[in-house]
Amino acid sequence: MSENRGACDLMINIAEVKKVLAKSQTRFFKNANSYSIGVLKSRVRGTGLQFKEHQVYSHGDDVRFIDWKMLAKTSHPYIKTFEEERNVEIILVLEVSPTLLAGSKGVSKLQACIEIACMLYLMADKTGDMVHLVLVTNDIYELPKMRGEKGMRAMLEMLKKQSLLSDDLEIAYDHVMEIKDVDQAKLDFKLNKLLYKKKEVIILSDFLGQIRGSAITHLARHSHVQCFRVIAPIDESVNLPYAVFGPGITRAGQFTKVHLGDELEQEALKHVVPIRMKDGHLEQFVREMS
Repeated sequence: MSENRGACDLMINIAEVKKVLAKSQTRFFKNANSYSIGVLKSRVRGTGLQFKEHQVYSHGDDVRFIDWKMLAKTSHPYIKTFEEERNVEIILVLEVSPTLLAGSKGVSKLQACIEIACMLYLMADKTGDMVHLVLVTNDIYELPKMRGEKGMRAMLEMLKKQSLLSDDLEIAYDHVMEIKDVDQAKLDFKLNKLLYKKKEVIILSDFLGQIRGSAITHLARHSHVQCFRVIAPIDESVNLPYAVFGPGITRAGQFTKVHLGDELEQEALKHVVPIRMKDGHLEQFVREMS
C-alpha cells in the first residue's frame, strides 16, 4: 500500500488499485501467452482440454479423434482438434463480518478485501478469465461471472445494495457491525457445492468471522482452493493499541487496548496465505498470485 494513504482514508480506493496493477503489469504478464492465465497462472490453473476445430483426416492421424457424426453427415472423415484450456472461471468468496472492521493505518480489513476483489476483476480482464462472486454476510449472495471494470462495478453496486458501502464507496460501519452469523448449514452447503464444481476458488476473509477453524482446513486441502487471510496487527497481538472505526467515532479512529490473541487454530493457519496489511495488501496479493 502506498505511504500516502493516510489515517483518514476510509474510502474504497479504485485509483490505488489500478495504480498498483499498472505498476507491476509488465512483470506479471512477461511469461503470459494467448491461452495462459498470466498473472494468476501459478495459483489458478485451467483444467483439461477444449475443442478447437475440425480438420480433414490425413493418413497417420489418430483415429481416436475421428468425428464419426461428421463422417456420417459428409461421407468425409474429419478429426477433432483440441487446445489446452487455460482461461478459467474463478469463484471469489468474499466474507463480510464485524471482525473485518479492525485495520491498519486507517484502512480496515474489509476495505482491503474489497480492494483486492477489485484487483482480481481487473486482473481477469487482462487474461480473458471470468470471476463469479459469492458474497457472505447475513446471507449468501451471488453475482454471475464477469470481469474487468464491468465486474468490479457490479460488485460495488451489490455492496451498496446490501448497505455495506455508501454511494461514495465508504464502508458503512454501522451496517457492518449489525451483521449476524449466516446460517451455518446453508454456508457449509454452499461451500461444499463450490468445491465439487472443481472451479478455481479464492476466499478473501480474516477467518475470524463466518468461516473459521476446521472449516478452513477442510476448504484449503483442495488444490483448487486458495485461502487468503487479511491480517491486521491486532490479529497477531496479545496487547496492542489499535484503531477501530464505527458509528460515532471520528474519521481518525479511536484507540483502545484489548486482550485478543490469534484465535485461529494453528493447524488451520498452515492452509492460508497471509496478507498483512502493514506491508501493503494490494502489493502482497499481486506477489502471491504472480
